[in-house]
Amino acid sequence: MPKRSLSGTAGSGKAAGGRGKRGRGTRGGRGMRGRLQANSSSSTASGKDSIESEYQPKRGLESSGDDVLSTSARTRTLESKLQNPVSDDGEEEYEVELIVNHQKFDGVDFYLVKWVGYPPNENSWVARVNMACDEKIDEFHRRHTPNEVDMAPMYRIINPATNTPPLSVVNTVDNVNTIEDFTYINRCKYSKSVPVPADMLFPCECDGGCRNDCPCVEKQYYDDNGRVQVDHEEPIFECSEQCTCGPECPSRVVQRGSAIQFEIFRLPQKGWGVRAKHKVEKGTFIIEYVGEIIDYDEVERRGIEDRKAGNTYLFDLDSDYSANEIADFSIDARRYGNISRFFNHSCDPNMAIWSVYIEHHDPRLPRLVFFAIRDIEEDEELTLDYNPGESCEGRLESPCYCGSSNCRKQIFF
Repeated sequence: MPKRSLSGTAGSGKAAGGRGKRGRGTRGGRGMRGRLQANSSSSTASGKDSIESEYQPKRGLESSGDDVLSTSARTRTLESKLQNPVSDDGEEEYEVELIVNHQKFDGVDFYLVKWVGYPPNENSWVARVNMACDEKIDEFHRRHTPNEVDMAPMYRIINPATNTPPLSVVNTVDNVNTIEDFTYINRCKYSKSVPVPADMLFPCECDGGCRNDCPCVEKQYYDDNGRVQVDHEEPIFECSEQCTCGPECPSRVVQRGSAIQFEIFRLPQKGWGVRAKHKVEKGTFIIEYVGEIIDYDEVERRGIEDRKAGNTYLFDLDSDYSANEIADFSIDARRYGNISRFFNHSCDPNMAIWSVYIEHHDPRLPRLVFFAIRDIEEDEELTLDYNPGESCEGRLESPCYCGSSNCRKQIFF
């Protein structure tokens, strides 16, 4: 019986689910079924309690033992210092290095600020009225075309989630500013028909924390900088909550969360895409693909609906299956998901997927995790190959708009 096809359109903004044989290319031939076909609509959110609290970017997991302010607290501190650079207690002044982005939230101007001496994942949104850096703001506007689209509805969708990297949204293409019937989540949701794994991973035997000579670290999934160094065909087993090590354990890269500063942006023909606002080195953890985990029967039902709608976000959980088998479960990010939902296809991708196990060892239910497969430049779009190594026989096709030098011109689904 042929394995389920997992392809989508190559950045066209439309895709359809289907079935067909697939090869064993990268990550077992796994491809992505599709991506966003967004429709413009008015925001359903009503009122504005507090602009500055509503639009604070959220942070990932903090390092244990570090006395670090939360992003919202840090932003309030920074805004206070901008108004009064030298505080009464003589604290160090925070200096604006660069204005990264600008958005207008319900008539209020906000700027995404890169601070001197702080990494990009510490960037903060600051209201214009609290800023005293006119030269930096003028420089930003000389380099950028003003975005006239009010992106507040998108921020209401993506920024209420916790434990996420800072996010910004840019649309200079059309008037789309929201996503209908979508909820931003950070972890997969299990549907009622999917059994939640009960078998926990055996804890490591490290005493007082994992060190370089510990068996779990000697497996060398990651290098000293937390970058993956095993092939994407090999599953990764991280330390679990049963282990005694802390969050800084070298075997907890995915659990510490992403440090990437993402920007969702709008493209002609392709709809929404995602780029990194700083350079990303090869092997760096990008983000996990999350959504609803559904069984085979539900995948078949939703696949019919997706084909009618002209797009799909289904992704098979297939790490334990051969090329001619059908996966028991899939992830659907149509109604629930995170920023990975907006990743576009490229025939020359800069990311690939690894299967990662943390809480359990059920081979049918890995966590699907994106890592960089080459160095990624600042503002370069984050992409994956929807059809790695897959057979095209008997499948529908759609034009590819990835624009890479080795573009295959078509994407199959």
